[in-house]
Amino acid sequence: MKLLVLDGNSIINRAFYGIRLLSTKDGQYTNAIVGFLNILNKARDETAPDAVAVAFDLPAPTFRHLSYDGYKAGRKKMPDELASQLPVLKDLLRYMGLPILEAEGFEADDILGTEAYACAKRGDACVLLTGDRDSFQLVGPSATVRLASTKAGQPVTTLYDEAAIRETYGVEPRQMIDVKALMGDTSDNIPGVAGVGEKTALSLIRTYGTLDEVYAHLEDESIRPALRAKLRAGKESAYMSRKLAKISTDAPVETDPGALAGAKGDSHALALLMARLELFKLMEKMGVTGGAPAEADAPGPQKATPCTAAVDGSTLLAALRAEAPVDFACRYTDDGLIDGIAFTREYGVTLARAGETAGFDAFLAAFFADGSITKRTHDSKPVYAAALRQGFTVSDAEPDDTMLLGYLLNPLASSYAPARLCEEYTVFPPPPKTCRTVFPAVWIPLSPCARWRRCFCGS
Repeated sequence: MKLLVLDGNSIINRAFYGIRLLSTKDGQYTNAIVGFLNILNKARDETAPDAVAVAFDLPAPTFRHLSYDGYKAGRKKMPDELASQLPVLKDLLRYMGLPILEAEGFEADDILGTEAYACAKRGDACVLLTGDRDSFQLVGPSATVRLASTKAGQPVTTLYDEAAIRETYGVEPRQMIDVKALMGDTSDNIPGVAGVGEKTALSLIRTYGTLDEVYAHLEDESIRPALRAKLRAGKESAYMSRKLAKISTDAPVETDPGALAGAKGDSHALALLMARLELFKLMEKMGVTGGAPAEADAPGPQKATPCTAAVDGSTLLAALRAEAPVDFACRYTDDGLIDGIAFTREYGVTLARAGETAGFDAFLAAFFADGSITKRTHDSKPVYAAALRQGFTVSDAEPDDTMLLGYLLNPLASSYAPARLCEEYTVFPPPPKTCRTVFPAVWIPLSPCARWRRCFCGS
């Protein structure tokens, strides 16, 4: 089994600062969410894990805070633009069926350490996805780290296994704890030894192997007097820093592979939330279908929508006047002329077609000129163009146009196609088949920006 574990706080921070601010039309910021999901999706594609879990910090103090009052002191507060995205991201992850791992008193790093240790004991592979080099100490025969970053809005990850740690730093992964004990970590306010930087810390650990051995050989001639004085003065700080730098492997979180792999998601809730966040490109990429109702509320199997041909235009016009409002979609010739109209009726779809419906041209002109009939369609612009070409007029009571309504509701949207509007406004998707012999892929609105149906006769 292969387990992929994400350091949620680290990844969302990297994502937030790697992508310019994005927001929905309602003002919900989404750039960190977009970046996080891109990094997650890329990692899943590259590692093909059997299970994925995401670790997060909790606001409560950890054992490190209790050991050292200055731990992470001075760290800037999370920006409101980022903080508002964190609970939304957690909801998305839950709906995706990904376990969220949190433990009071422990950090996300400790949860990664716990999962890596559990995998090693079972003989399973563990991939740790983080933006923080602290996890390098966890690298081993069964554990690798993928260091994540975002450049120009695109996720970038660098793989670190045991060989990569040795090549990059010249030490073993576990020795990174003692390196940090000496050099400290300004981001976490781990003091280390004053005046000792990364280069010196790495040199000392390469030479002596451990922090204990550095202090056991403090009088060696190879250690310069000035450095010796710094190490002697900073000994207590070094050992305290080692305690702070060491990642715990016993956080009280779920480690059972079956439980982690078997978490249940909610595809309907995921689609609704992603649509509300206007993540339509991600929905397409992730194969999330918009607006499908939950299983308990889902309609029965789709049945063929009856399609009947209108024999006489005047009879159809009288019926439409009695049934208004009328939802319609036009079929156009290559020259942009209307040669057919489909109408949704209470019992199905009625089709009026040139050459088959008696008095079609007269019906066409009378239907569009009649201001008493409330008309609704999607994309009325070709109707007006056809009117000019075919010599009929459209009444002052112009058709309600769901494409135009979609634009008015969200002028910055990249598309106003019916499927896209269905996703954005969480409408049931249309049936999977279309009436290819009559109106290929034609969409007929049942109400503006509400429910849609395709012309559907089982062909």
